[in-house]
Amino acid sequence: MLTKRIALKLFAITAIVLTSLVAWLTWSVRGQLQTVFIDQYGEILQPLAATQLADTRETLLLLGSEASELISLVLSDVQMDNLIDVSLFDEDGFLISDDIDDSLTITVAPVDLARALQGEPSTRYHAEAIGEDLFPNSEAESMPLGIALVEVIVPLRDDDNERTLAMARYLFDGAETTNDLKEMDRQLVKISGSLLATALVCLTGLFAWAYRQSERSRRLIEDSHQRLVELNHQLAFADKSSAVGSLSAHLIHGLKNPLAALKGLFEEPLTATHAEHGKERVLDMQGMIDHLADVMRDEDSALVYEYDLDEVRGLLEEKTCSKAKRRDVALQLSDVPRRKLSGRQGNVLLLVLVNLTENAIEASPPGSSVNVSFCMQNDATLVVKIADRGEGISKELRERLFVPKKSGKDQGTGIGLVISAQLARQIGGELQLLETDESGTTFSVNLPLDVTEG
Repeated sequence: MLTKRIALKLFAITAIVLTSLVAWLTWSVRGQLQTVFIDQYGEILQPLAATQLADTRETLLLLGSEASELISLVLSDVQMDNLIDVSLFDEDGFLISDDIDDSLTITVAPVDLARALQGEPSTRYHAEAIGEDLFPNSEAESMPLGIALVEVIVPLRDDDNERTLAMARYLFDGAETTNDLKEMDRQLVKISGSLLATALVCLTGLFAWAYRQSERSRRLIEDSHQRLVELNHQLAFADKSSAVGSLSAHLIHGLKNPLAALKGLFEEPLTATHAEHGKERVLDMQGMIDHLADVMRDEDSALVYEYDLDEVRGLLEEKTCSKAKRRDVALQLSDVPRRKLSGRQGNVLLLVLVNLTENAIEASPPGSSVNVSFCMQNDATLVVKIADRGEGISKELRERLFVPKKSGKDQGTGIGLVISAQLARQIGGELQLLETDESGTTFSVNLPLDVTEG
């Protein structure tokens, strides 16, 4: 997320890069403009010098060796402001002078000579002219002359403009040029400054907009996160409430039959047998209440512990064997895989299995058996099957088996299977009817285990 500190750093870096780019472009354009501005001297002088030379060519041919002086006079007649001096150089770049020593030592710079031989003028601006710059290979001192000069070297070509015969060097006072270049620099700085300021304003607006969008997105994410947290709390509360409701319904459903039996006992003359049966019913109810209290206490405390699957099998047998004996039904429980499951899964699974097993015992005729088998599916899902030998479930009841309805049993409420299905879902499992016919019914509980190691 784009924080204010990061946004400021990015803005500063971008502004520095942008400023450097504008400065580089300004400096590059300045150099090009100065070159164009200075080169105009040569472009103007070359045709003027050629014209002056052509007008006096016949006179120069008659004078012979004395022509150099007249050529200087002719070329200096070029009408341009600030002209200070004109010098002539031969095609080899040596100064043409009556003084033999000077003519042998003062030459045109090699780069200017090369351009002149190609018929191109050379122009150079000396902001602070130095003697040896103007008189290469001479004994001129390397010290400033105190003035600015514009040096222009113009090639003098033959009639066919194919060969450079000589070169004329013009020196102009560069004060006016210096002022013009300074004014050009000021205009460039002004223009580049305006462009930079405009760019920085746009950049500031862009970063401000991006930061506002980032802050808006951050707030939306935080609000969404807060809503998700609240929703998660609500879902957790709803899930917990649903679990408590299912457990309470299971308790109420489980107490119904023992209470009905007690009521029947008290409606008859009390005997020792009746008292024993009544004691058993009270103990059944007390055990059921204690078990549900333990489960609900674990739900509230979030206590973490594990069950061996063998423990669940033992508790199931303990809680259902007395009913099986009273009904003369054989209770057959298979061996169990060496697996563990969480305490919550173990507690709730036991409630479901007790309910299903007692239903199977009640549905089976005396002398028959109820089979409970345990196995693993895909090494991760526990499958428990409860099979009775009853008459099966009618087609009408099968269509709404896990929906509250009238039970197939006498005085049944039809919610026992509904509660068992809800409890199975509370721990991530599923209750299914596998098969039912006149030879019996088989239910299965499929439960992915929280703990998979044995």
